[in-house]
Amino acid sequence: MAGLRQPGMDHDLYPYAPLPGRGALRWPGDAGLAFAPVLYLEHWELLNTPGTKRVAGAQGPWGNLSPDWRSFTYRDYGNRIGIWRVLEALAARGLRATVALGSAAAERHPAVVEAIVAAGHEVAAHPSHATRLHASHMSEEEERAAIAAAIASVERSTGTRPRGWIAQDFSESTHTPRLVAEAGLEWLADWPNDEQPYLLNTTPGIVSIPVMAELDDAQMMWAKLIPGWEWPPLVGEAAARLTADAAGGAGRCLLLGLHPWLVGQPHRIGHLEQALDAVLAVKPWCATLSEIAAAAKPQISSG
Repeated sequence: MAGLRQPGMDHDLYPYAPLPGRGALRWPGDAGLAFAPVLYLEHWELLNTPGTKRVAGAQGPWGNLSPDWRSFTYRDYGNRIGIWRVLEALAARGLRATVALGSAAAERHPAVVEAIVAAGHEVAAHPSHATRLHASHMSEEEERAAIAAAIASVERSTGTRPRGWIAQDFSESTHTPRLVAEAGLEWLADWPNDEQPYLLNTTPGIVSIPVMAELDDAQMMWAKLIPGWEWPPLVGEAAARLTADAAGGAGRCLLLGLHPWLVGQPHRIGHLEQALDAVLAVKPWCATLSEIAAAAKPQISSG
């Protein structure tokens, strides 16, 4: 394979852009940090669907079973019980989340969708099932149709067309950014490669809002087995450092991924409340992802 690798980036979606060479990025109210809770409302399939892919290891220690009763019921807890605790914690702090809404969950849990809309949360397009990754096993035509179906599902269930796209478990194919842009969406939040939004080289151009994957509740407490009581101070330390690094107009953002089946458990909801309070202590600009994209786009260039 010698000779195939070339210097520079491995793709042309954006150029390498070192932070010291960027211009100022300012948030409303001169806040150093833009904070957005990202809430996942998803359905986990009981049976494996031929031709689809699941994220490796997502089922936990039980293996990839079919029917997968353990994983199904574990995740179903989030849509029956955990979601209400999470919504209550957000409401108590006046926070609006951006909700990644899969069509399968929207069809099965209309009462949850109704509560989300009534509380003023933003809803973003999201793959249909938590067990179906968008990746390069899909043809371009299949993925284009799936993105269109996801957008239509949000519009049908909420009455509002979504403005952005949130992947399943940070997964994308080589076509996803272009297809999302062609579908008329304004942003995507799939990549943890930065601390500031930037423009992608798509037509039309869309904003990539970087996800703080390291702090995602499932990444921390499920994949890395960080004890729940250690999560809030880590979130708080990140928020404080990002705010300090933003001094002088280099605004940062913190997207905090939340899964109701995990953080909505009775022994973890207090940790979520502590984590949210730790972020709010640095006085961030609390916003939806569409608001972050709209504020950033006039100030940023590709990369």
